[in-house]
Amino acid sequence: MSKTRYIGDDFIDWDLEAELRIAEKSTAESYVKALDYLDKYLTTGKVLLDLGCNIASWANQLTLYGVEYEGLDPSPTAITHARKRHPGLKFYHKNALDMDFVERYDIVFTNTVMQHIKTPNQVIIFRNIYTALKPSGVFIMREKDDLDSNTHHSKEIWISLLDKVGLELVEYVPASDPRTNTSTYVTRRKQ
Repeated sequence: MSKTRYIGDDFIDWDLEAELRIAEKSTAESYVKALDYLDKYLTTGKVLLDLGCNIASWANQLTLYGVEYEGLDPSPTAITHARKRHPGLKFYHKNALDMDFVERYDIVFTNTVMQHIKTPNQVIIFRNIYTALKPSGVFIMREKDDLDSNTHHSKEIWISLLDKVGLELVEYVPASDPRTNTSTYVTRRKQ
């Protein structure tokens, strides 16, 4: 276990969260075809970054679509576990605030990540995502959109924050995951 632990904006110890997920065997791998409504975006040969991947719970599900999967997470413990679980995949131990990828990805995917980050940092990360996307790329964000706070937002505020950095809404799927009341936003660079 790493001596340096990653504590997020929400004061959650994400290294401990990774350890708990491994212990519980809580993974999205049991969510058979959980993303089928996104199959038009998740196509063979596209390069996908799972931003905030933690222990890479979604890796197997996402690679079923034939995408080239890469994961990024600031938690050293999470990345260590992700690399052990998926030795053939590429992982970056990095904070999304410090992303420096330029036009590398066809798809950037987040699953309930942004709701743990303060709004000013969300905007910085959205800008970094914009920069990381290829001109024809899409950003797929799954978040709760049922309240407003410093980290959770209504649908209108999520769309406004994305628009602020040059990302336009392509598709919105309300409560796309009824288990978690999570909606999906698919955006792309404004044309």
